[in-house]
Amino acid sequence: MRNGFILYGCVHVHILLHLFDFTCRPPRSKGDRPAQGTVKMRRELRLLETLDEVCPKILQYNIHAERHNSRRFSKGMSETMGTLHGLVDKGVKVELGIPLEMWDEPSAAVTKMKQYCDTMVEQHEEAIENWFFKTDQEKPLLEYLCRERVLPKEESECLDEEWTGNEKVDYNREAEEEREEEEREAKLKKERKKKKKQEKLAREKAAKKAKGLTKGEEEDELEDDDDVAERKRQMRKEMARQKKKKSPKEMNREKNEDISKQLKKRKKKTEL
Repeated sequence: MRNGFILYGCVHVHILLHLFDFTCRPPRSKGDRPAQGTVKMRRELRLLETLDEVCPKILQYNIHAERHNSRRFSKGMSETMGTLHGLVDKGVKVELGIPLEMWDEPSAAVTKMKQYCDTMVEQHEEAIENWFFKTDQEKPLLEYLCRERVLPKEESECLDEEWTGNEKVDYNREAEEEREEEEREAKLKKERKKKKKQEKLAREKAAKKAKGLTKGEEEDELEDDDDVAERKRQMRKEMARQKKKKSPKEMNREKNEDISKQLKKRKKKTEL
């Protein structure tokens, strides 16, 4: 958007300086040609007047929402506002949140554009003077000032934009682009959330491993699928519950077997 502001400041200076330069040139007739000093004084005065007047003229521009990029800024009433004024003239009540008499006042964006113009002229006044007095205007001011000094090289394409009447906004396309952008944002958000979850699991795994885990828990932590790990945990718990449900007879038998194993171990130690 700023490029559009800068572009129109450049266009204004470009047009007006060429006009004033032409009006200040000495006459071709040798007989009534004024003194060189008089011509220079007139040119200097005209330049100063131009630099003072150019940026306030930006406020004559309006935003044409139906156009693309810097073409949005142009003189004259936009199609949208023209339609709204037509409805009012027919007696239709139109509410824009501002009084009718303020509809045609410069918008905030146009006012901002005027501020950019003021800044640009102030920062590049010396370059404008050099172009006006020393270069004989070999290059158009649009090239000399805007393309070579104001805009970065990669952002100067706005200087080549022209309004032919066909470069209108396709609102259906814009809606589709907005929908696609929302889908991309949702996808990126989902991927970031997944990555964050994986990083959290990795940290938890490292912390548990540092504390010392059982073999079964380590296997679970290596699983990529949380559901699989959870099912294994549930299976181990179920096996532990089944052991607790054994009958007293089975428990006594297992106990006797353990005692028998211990006695055999002691007997072997005694024999040794």
